[in-house]
Amino acid sequence: MDAPEEFRIRLALPDLTAEDRAAADAVWASGWLVQGAQVAAFESALSATLANRAVAVVSSGTAALHLSILALDLPPGSRIAVSALSWPASANAIVASGHQPVFVDCSPQDGNMDPLALQTVLATTSVQAVLLVHAFGAMADASTIEQLCETAGIPLVEDAACALGARRDGRAAGTFGVLAAFSFHPRKSITTGEGGAVAASNPGLMRRVRALRNHGLDPAGSSPEFILPGLNYRMTEAQAALGTSQMRRFDAILSARRRVAALYAEHVRSPGIRLPCPPPASQPAWQSHVVQLDEADHRDVVIASLRRQGIECGIGTYNQPMTRWYRETGGHRPEDHPGSHRFSTHALSLPMHPRLTETDVRAIAAALGAALEAPNA
Repeated sequence: MDAPEEFRIRLALPDLTAEDRAAADAVWASGWLVQGAQVAAFESALSATLANRAVAVVSSGTAALHLSILALDLPPGSRIAVSALSWPASANAIVASGHQPVFVDCSPQDGNMDPLALQTVLATTSVQAVLLVHAFGAMADASTIEQLCETAGIPLVEDAACALGARRDGRAAGTFGVLAAFSFHPRKSITTGEGGAVAASNPGLMRRVRALRNHGLDPAGSSPEFILPGLNYRMTEAQAALGTSQMRRFDAILSARRRVAALYAEHVRSPGIRLPCPPPASQPAWQSHVVQLDEADHRDVVIASLRRQGIECGIGTYNQPMTRWYRETGGHRPEDHPGSHRFSTHALSLPMHPRLTETDVRAIAAALGAALEAPNA
């Protein structure tokens, strides 16, 4: 998250207040730093946003993904279908759990898993689970994908790292799968520095998650008993206090992000660029604001031009099978996942955080237009 001083408009800024900092500071004075009342309070606040599903907070979003997959207790070497377009943590968690990722192409329109592509994978490959990524805080067609999983008799896990607060078809991200993983990295709407959470649909799965995050210790036992070979993925009390404080104004944080998205829709009018267009039944969380350029060759020019003007921007995210390790070990080619490849090579991530003003968005829009009109664009 560090950025040079010259960035007058940051790509992302954590929305932290004096109250948030005071909540974290109070933990140090308490002398109770791990797995106490603050963790329980944060889990309760998150559960209230997720249809009262059980929640366990953990040390990172990647830890949440890893625990979600381990909690399924699949046979070693199982195949797990996963959205091709994502930060590599999605596929990495599958590999770290001893399983094999099967990449599913995304829609080039929104970067989310294409249900038709998943249907093809399920018809042609033996898959034991599906890991569905909600890209950039805009929900995938989880209802359709949930039905496909139910028909196939396999569990659905949501990688909702970017999507806390997002809704589609009247349901919140994290309430479709049997398990869901969230992240509280500084680029997310709610941040605890690093941190994450797992939401589960039934007590048995949550018992496994809680045991796995804490060295395998039975969370329901009357005396210490280790029931699994677990890990240490615990969240600290100070992190949880920070998260709970932000959850008190979570609706305002989401509203501010949606206000910024509306400003982009109003002011970004340059030809050669396509804004995100969520379906009518969708309410994105707007973790990022990722646009598509008509010409992939223009992206580096645009990024360099905006950065020279003090506007921080980025590439969006990755077509996972085309990152070096997965490409070399799996023999993947761009044409294997054409929607994901196109999205990843044409995407441009613009500044998105609650402190952005209309003046900021106008400046970004003007800089975009000038960059796209440049002779070498």
